[in-house]
Amino acid sequence: MLEKPETYEELMRNKRMHDLCSHYRITKDSFDKIYQFLKDNPDGAVKGNKTGLSLTKGLRTIETITALCLTSSLVSCLLDKTGFHLTTYVPRSSSSWSSGGSSWSGGSSNNNNNNNNNNNNNNNR
Repeated sequence: MLEKPETYEELMRNKRMHDLCSHYRITKDSFDKIYQFLKDNPDGAVKGNKTGLSLTKGLRTIETITALCLTSSLVSCLLDKTGFHLTTYVPRSSSSWSSGGSSWSGGSSNNNNNNNNNNNNNNNR
């Protein structure tokens, strides 16, 4: 990334980009291209699968970037202005598989902290 984040939005975009890089091996040029695309296109998104990443606006694919997927159980991922969503699978047997779960990296942790505090308070009664 060429510039230092100056706003909360830029900081969160940077964090989500690093989340993406923990699941894909991409070049610095690709990193910068994706970051700039998201910066210039607030409605844009990055959709990923096992074979690479697609820069999208709505249903239209603008560009496809070849990237090595580092997560063997990855099914798909989505990075946009609201967060980073990752879908993985866990095989049950050699002939079938099920959805193993997903994660979401959004922009705020206050709700999680409040939920944790409420859970702690309820457990201490």
